[in-house]
Amino acid sequence: NRLVEPGGIELDGVKIDLRKVSTPSYFVSTKEDHIAKWNSTYYGALLPKGPVTFVLGGSGHIAGIVNPPHKNKYGYWTNDTLPETHEEWMEGA
Repeated sequence: NRLVEPGGIELDGVKIDLRKVSTPSYFVSTKEDHIAKWNSTYYGALLPKGPVTFVLGGSGHIAGIVNPPHKNKYGYWTNDTLPETHEEWMEGA
């Protein structure tokens, strides 16, 4: 994944380095997503240096996003911290 490599992707002549992103970032993944597994996407949330929010929804990449929590069909997890591993994150969620 060249996006996680500093300078691995260039846009309009600017080399992208996610470690230099200081604007607030919001990451959302789903627990049962078979395409973008949350244990991998979590590590992307560790790259930016600005404020980061990571939310894990229940179900897959469609149902886990479009079903509102108030329907009690699927839930979601949050954690105010971003530990080094996704396992530690889930323990604190």
